[in-house]
Amino acid sequence: MISQTAPGLFSADASGKGIAAALVLRIRPDGSQNYEQVSRFDDAQQKFIPLPIDLGPESDQVFLVAFGTGFRFRSSLGNISAMVGGTALVAEYAGPVADYVGLDQLNLRLSRTLIGRGDVILEVSVDGKAANMVTLAFK
Repeated sequence: MISQTAPGLFSADASGKGIAAALVLRIRPDGSQNYEQVSRFDDAQQKFIPLPIDLGPESDQVFLVAFGTGFRFRSSLGNISAMVGGTALVAEYAGPVADYVGLDQLNLRLSRTLIGRGDVILEVSVDGKAANMVTLAFK
């Protein structure tokens, strides 16, 4: 069946489960920006492990940059629903990643209510269609 949207989130281990294939974008008050990892491969365990997201001081703007596919042709940005650990988040961008055919990016502003939550589930739906769920961790 062909559809405008068929959202799928990528995971670090490429299974579609487990830790999200994502980055954290931190913007400091002086305008400086840096990207941070949300997982790393542990050689001893032979698997990806989460790196807990630190939301830092209140003056930082912190975004989750999640990667997936099937949501670039969404009807509108407002028709993206995102929940992290039961907390609704606002989608700031959902669309293609330049120079990577079929790779979509979803930018979500992270809420400070996630501080201390530990392991949580990222749930996304686009135009009423649910994507697979992946996990994140918060300090």
